[in-house]
Amino acid sequence: MKLKQKLLLTLLLAAGAASAQTLSVGYTNITTDAGAQESRNSLTVRGIKLGTSSLSGDIGYSATTKEASNALSNRIELGVSDSVKLGDFRVGARVATGWKLVSNKGTTSYYAIEPFVGAVIPNTPLDVRVGYRWRDAYSSDVSDNSNTTRLALGYKLSKKDRLTLGYDKLTGNGAGTQTTFAYSRTF
Repeated sequence: MKLKQKLLLTLLLAAGAASAQTLSVGYTNITTDAGAQESRNSLTVRGIKLGTSSLSGDIGYSATTKEASNALSNRIELGVSDSVKLGDFRVGARVATGWKLVSNKGTTSYYAIEPFVGAVIPNTPLDVRVGYRWRDAYSSDVSDNSNTTRLALGYKLSKKDRLTLGYDKLTGNGAGTQTTFAYSRTF
């Protein structure tokens, strides 16, 4: 990543962290349908209040390494989400825009839309969330289009600490499966 991009990312994450409710770090193991192995490290700040509305912002950074070649790609994503409680469920959606920076290939801009449903499992520290994500590049000349079915199981360690195990099935560009382990701290 170029120095200007690193500086912008650092400023965005610092600004987000200063007003965020939750900080998450994660590790993802990826197996593409072609059999390639990749790994991803991520940092996300969530719960950035947007004025007096119920909307919540997030800023995320991830670095993905292809195991065979050590090729690196980075993503920076800015999102906005909202949800409502319907009985025992929480139903919502997130929209985002992002930038994928690939070594020696330049930057791709994209958007993402992700509806989700979540619920706390009664009398346990567990919760479950199911979602679907559409992601596509703004430019039709770029192949960064995927659809992802998501399932996540969360375990509340304490009022402020949480572990999440996630499983994603991607179709389209980068098709394959992803297993994610993340730790989150709420402030």
